[in-house]
Amino acid sequence: MTRKLLWIVPLLWLLAACTEGTLVLPSPLQSPLALPTPLVATDDAIATDDTVATEDTAATEDTAATEDAIVTDSRIEDRVFETVADLSTYLYSGPARFYEEVGTVFPGKALRLTGQDAAGDWYRIDDGTWINALAVRGRPELGVVSEITGRVVAQVTEVLDGDTFVVNFNARAYEIRLLLSVAPQVEQAFGVEAYEWTRDRLTGQSVLLESDLIESDAYGRLLRYVYLTDDGTMINEELLREGLAQVAVFRPADRYVDQLRRAQAEAEVAGRGLWSADAVPYREDRSGCTYTVQPGETLQVIARRFGILTDALATANNVENPNLMPSGAVLVIPGCGEAE
Repeated sequence: MTRKLLWIVPLLWLLAACTEGTLVLPSPLQSPLALPTPLVATDDAIATDDTVATEDTAATEDTAATEDAIVTDSRIEDRVFETVADLSTYLYSGPARFYEEVGTVFPGKALRLTGQDAAGDWYRIDDGTWINALAVRGRPELGVVSEITGRVVAQVTEVLDGDTFVVNFNARAYEIRLLLSVAPQVEQAFGVEAYEWTRDRLTGQSVLLESDLIESDAYGRLLRYVYLTDDGTMINEELLREGLAQVAVFRPADRYVDQLRRAQAEAEVAGRGLWSADAVPYREDRSGCTYTVQPGETLQVIARRFGILTDALATANNVENPNLMPSGAVLVIPGCGEAE
């Protein structure tokens, strides 16, 4: 009996302590309590914090770098226009056909355009080559990456007549024909004067050559507006103002037609050259009464040479559009062969 009481007493004491809260027994279902973070960090904690801070900084810098890259890429994309070629054409090393041919494209070829010349006549492709804007689908406005503006500097080496001469560019010779300005041939009235005027002003000179919507004539001569590099004088215009040429429109290459017609009107009012009172029109092949149309000539120009009305020449040859005369066509000259 005494032994049983001795065993019960410790048990009663234990139960009393638990009831009063002085003793807490852990439960097998209770998770261990997390200790509070010390107010003073240990060396290990400092190292850990530095590592975390470094990683956070690196992550921030990476994020910033990524954002910068995205901005940069966005700026690049703003300068790129994706399209396709509409026509078969050559690619050139610069923004003009005077440059070296470096490839070809065909309709449907994918293009990534990255810039243009100042006039918007040529586009630069992302591989560095250039393509004529007329061969590109769409006309995007891109950043100007060339200041050539559709003009190329060349050196005049020889003058052939009033409106034709030879230049040297990129170690090659090219024959140039003035656009919109037709001078008489050397054997025609004022032909010698036109030749001498052009020869004196262009031989050995540096000139700017500007193209229009037609690249060349049937003889392979490049059709161009021509400017002196020293003062910007347009030779096409000055030749007309001197009365040594007449306006001949060969559409769609008519960018400066109004300007050049005003120059011709000045010569007519002043009675210069071909418009002088004593000018004797050249009469081609009077015995055969025919005339072979030269490249770029209009019915007006031909009628003037023969001293007849444009309407009379058009009627005699059933011409509907006097501005569209095919090179090589043979015209009948009304009144030709009659006694003067």
